Amino acid sequence: MQKAADPKSKDFALISFARAVICKQAADLTGEAQQLKLANRAEADRHRYDARRADTAFADLTGLDIATLPQAAPEDPVPVFVLGLPRSGTSLLEQVLTASAPVFGCGEFVGGEAVEALARKQGYAHFPAAEAAALYRSKLPEMPAGTTHFVDKLPGNYKHLGLLAAAFPNARFLQLDRDPRDVALSMWRAYLSAPALSYVYDQTAMAHEVNLYQRYMAHWKSALADRILTVPYEQLVTDIEAVGQDAAAFCGIRWTADMATPETNRAIVRTASALQVREKVHAQSVGLWRTQEKALAEFTAHLDPALWPGLDR
Repeated sequence: MQKAADPKSKDFALISFARAVICKQAADLTGEAQQLKLANRAEADRHRYDARRADTAFADLTGLDIATLPQAAPEDPVPVFVLGLPRSGTSLLEQVLTASAPVFGCGEFVGGEAVEALARKQGYAHFPAAEAAALYRSKLPEMPAGTTHFVDKLPGNYKHLGLLAAAFPNARFLQLDRDPRDVALSMWRAYLSAPALSYVYDQTAMAHEVNLYQRYMAHWKSALADRILTVPYEQLVTDIEAVGQDAAAFCGIRWTADMATPETNRAIVRTASALQVREKVHAQSVGLWRTQEKALAEFTAHLDPALWPGLDR
C-alpha cells in the first residue's frame, strides 16, 4: 500500500497543485480553491516569509539619495528593464519588444541581484556604479550582432531600480501595472519555487509584499519619473499595438508589425508564462480574481487602500 504524502511536504504540495488544475479544468472552482489552500499551506510551512527583512531592505534601498550616486558611462546595447510583480504580464511585454530583430530578450536575468549584492557589500552610500555595470554586463549571454537593446524582466528588479538607474544611465524602465487581485490569483495558482518568492504561499505575506511593491514604485517614480513608463496591463491586452508602440518609442525601439503579434515570437520563455505567451493576446484574465473572490479574501483584506486607491471594493 502506497504511503500518503506528508501534508507539509513538497510532494503533497505538487499533488494538490495538480488536483487544483484538474478542478479548474472541470469548472469546479470550489474544489480548486480547496486544493490551492492545501498546496499553498504546505509550501508556506516550508518557505517562511520574513516581513521584517523585507521592510529593512525597503528602507535601505529607498533611503539612497539617487541624485548623489555616481553614474557609470552609458554603453550599448541599451538595457530595458521590465518591472512588475510575478504574473503581472512582464513576459508578454518582453515578447512584444523582442519581436523586433535588434532587441534581445534575457528573460529573468540575475544581473540585478549581482548589482544589489555588490552595493550591499561596498555600502549603498558608496555604490561603485561603473564596477556594478561591468559586473552585470559580464554575466549577459552572447547577443546577435547588431543588437541595439536587451530586455531584463527579473521579478525583484523593482527593488534595485535606484542602483540600476545609476549603473545604466541610458536604461529605460517599463512598469507593468495590473490589478493586484488578478496578480494574486495567478500567483496563488502557480507553483513558483524561487526562494525570493516565498511570500506567494501565504496571502497575508503576499499582500505585504504587494503593498511594498507599490511603495517601491511610488518612491522611484518620484525620483526618476522621466525614465519610467507605466504600462497598464488591461490596456496592453486590449490594444496591444497602441500600448506597444508607446512602450517601444519610450525605449527608442523601432516599431515593426511583428511586435503586434507576440504569440508568433519564437524566443524561448523559461517562466510560468511560457504557455500563455504562445496564445493570441486576449483579455480573458482581466477581472478573473472575482471567480475566486472568497478564496482570496485574506489577501484583499490586507491590501492597503491608500496604496491602491483605484480598486473597486
